Amino acid sequence: MKREIYARLFVLLIMLSLTGAIAPAYSQDPPSPDPAQTAEQIYQEAKTLVESDQASADLLQQALTKAHGALALVPQSCKYTFAIGLLHYRLEDWNNASQWFTKAAALPPDQCGQYDINLWLSMTREKQLASTPILAMAGEVEVTRHFALKDPDAYLTATEFSPSGPENVLPQVRLDAPDDPLRDFLTSRLGSVQFYRQGPFLLCGRENMAELEKHYQKGIVDAYRFIRSEYGFKEPDSVITALLSKNPNELISFAEKIYPQERFPYYNPYFGIYAKNDHLLVATVGGGYGTLLHELMHALIADDCPEAPLWLVEGLATLYERSGWTTRRLLGLPNWRMDIISYQRPVKLAEFERITGQEEIHRDDLAFIRLLMLFIDDKEQVGRLYREAKSQGASFSITQWLHDRGPEFSEQAWQEFVNHSIAVYKAEVQRESGRLSFQQVMFIQKALNKIMQAGLKEDGLWGSNTRIKLQEFQGRNGLPADGDYTGKVQTLLEQQYGASNL
Repeated sequence: MKREIYARLFVLLIMLSLTGAIAPAYSQDPPSPDPAQTAEQIYQEAKTLVESDQASADLLQQALTKAHGALALVPQSCKYTFAIGLLHYRLEDWNNASQWFTKAAALPPDQCGQYDINLWLSMTREKQLASTPILAMAGEVEVTRHFALKDPDAYLTATEFSPSGPENVLPQVRLDAPDDPLRDFLTSRLGSVQFYRQGPFLLCGRENMAELEKHYQKGIVDAYRFIRSEYGFKEPDSVITALLSKNPNELISFAEKIYPQERFPYYNPYFGIYAKNDHLLVATVGGGYGTLLHELMHALIADDCPEAPLWLVEGLATLYERSGWTTRRLLGLPNWRMDIISYQRPVKLAEFERITGQEEIHRDDLAFIRLLMLFIDDKEQVGRLYREAKSQGASFSITQWLHDRGPEFSEQAWQEFVNHSIAVYKAEVQRESGRLSFQQVMFIQKALNKIMQAGLKEDGLWGSNTRIKLQEFQGRNGLPADGDYTGKVQTLLEQQYGASNL
């Protein structure tokens, strides 16, 4: 009887097991940990590591590793992505900070609305521009001695030569011939002047010979060597005369004595002309050698390709108005013409066919032509552009040439270059002026509101209220309450605001 009861119970247990009413003990797995909970635990550990304003680089790196671990568990988390950007910011790794803030900004807004991602991104980009020199100058020779701001309005009226240019009044001297006729003529017209001769160049001015030699060494010799190689220019057949001075009014006086029938403006802060019939260039050298290089390009192109189109001549001449040496080449840099571009509708690459087809080049169009030359020069193709335009002559199409170069010269690449160049220029101007930018003031206001409930209007405008609250923050942290956003106070405010965003 017992045996029969046990047999029935055994059959019942098997049936219950098969139906799932009873699960075998060996089939039960321990519950899986929640990835989100694990990620948050790791993230909180990272926060604990960097709560102090004095967190070392080693602790910041440890926290960064943990933040990456949290993100690996929850890959689309704006919180963890943004935190990685903040930690890179505190490590002063601006490139990585920018990349991670950009990634966070691309995530869904409903995740990221509580973070000031775009403000942090703007601040990071300012740091990038401030910490990276425009050029790593090579050797002792530099072309641009310092950053000189020019007033665009001073360039509205060009020097007005007669249609054919100045008459041929200077003696033309072959390179292998004595240059006495040139010296005698210039002395008779200009009075007491000094001369310095080297290669194809005869420099002339009121400065002593040592100063003229310095202008040659710093402003001409290396640039001339590079430009000839880059564009394939041959050496001139005759001497190029260069009238140089730091004083534009003195140069205008020189020009009027040589060409009394011509008109020259008196208000230009920088003065430069090239008289091709006389192989004469006139240029100020007070704020660098950009004007000199502009006129030198005119001289070399006129010798090499007299029929070159106006847009190409002016574009290449303006390219070196502000320039500097990299390790291998002379590179054009953003200059005052960016002021014009900043307030214009962005030009698309396709529009350059119309711009370059004009008989006259207007100021605004020239600003964009120069920027196009910077774009091409950035890819080390400006020499090729000149040679192919020279070879194809009237059939050359700038838009077709750009299209044939491939993705590096796409519309997207162009617009990115335009935006970056404007940002670089504005950052330089900002640094030169010593004023806080809109983004910096906005950052201060948001940070003080978050850290100490300052109640400031977040409008990006510096005023007495913002200054008073910044002084209060300085006092709380044992710093001189001078209201200046520099050094220690800047670092401390960034650290505390960053910590409050974690």
